[in-house]
Amino acid sequence: MGPAVDILGDLLEESQLVSSHAELTDTSIGKLLDFGKATDAENKRTRMVDTAAFAMGAVGDELGVAGVAGKIVDDGDTSTKRKTVIPRILVGPGEEGCIAHKFWSPIRQIIFAGGADDEMGRPYLAVRTLVGTTIFKPTRLQTPLPGMTNRFWPKKLLTIRNEDMYGNTHAHVEFNPWFEKQFAVLDEKGGWKVWDTEGRQRKGGNDYIVKEYANGRMPTDDGSEDVVGGWGRLCWGGDLNTVLVAGRKRAGVFDLRVSLKPNFLTKTI
Repeated sequence: MGPAVDILGDLLEESQLVSSHAELTDTSIGKLLDFGKATDAENKRTRMVDTAAFAMGAVGDELGVAGVAGKIVDDGDTSTKRKTVIPRILVGPGEEGCIAHKFWSPIRQIIFAGGADDEMGRPYLAVRTLVGTTIFKPTRLQTPLPGMTNRFWPKKLLTIRNEDMYGNTHAHVEFNPWFEKQFAVLDEKGGWKVWDTEGRQRKGGNDYIVKEYANGRMPTDDGSEDVVGGWGRLCWGGDLNTVLVAGRKRAGVFDLRVSLKPNFLTKTI
């Protein structure tokens, strides 16, 4: 090792540059910052508070949760004198102040049930990693839990592991836009499942259970299992019973009432 000490610094820097560039172009990585709602345990009247969730840590395996406030700035247009409201994430003292949960695998996607424009208040959060997808119910407490400095506490409800999705790594997770307790997971081989969460949260634990509501697979013509091609997306269509699934090679529309068969269309793209 002695003769190589002088060149280790340059090799390490090059390795870090390659790794960071690879993450930027990795199609399996979705949004690592999202905005939504959290239940406010302190203010019973408003009930909900604007919240941001984001990946952090040296390898991106830590979930940060913090409050959001609007910062009013001048847009620079002297003719209209309009003001623009820019969301500002309210982090605690130091980086450790906003760590809410630590995974043992890098985070690949973060999504709130209602998104940034949630007016109804849907305090559900999904985090996808290399080993599965975890559903949380974020809450802002009156005081931090023992041993923590962050008042935001993402109550862990359940985890869908790779073994629950035909044994494959997850490619995308999406909430039902009309029913926040229902979500879907798409895996890297084109298999998808829709899950329902049932029950209620109670002090000291939770009574939530998850049930598989529907499932399906992207169809193949050439016998290849890799219809997603390393990238995939799933979303609900025009109603509660329709989901759209897309990969690099195919797109399909499925009716959840006959979830094992594609409905309306399936074509090569």
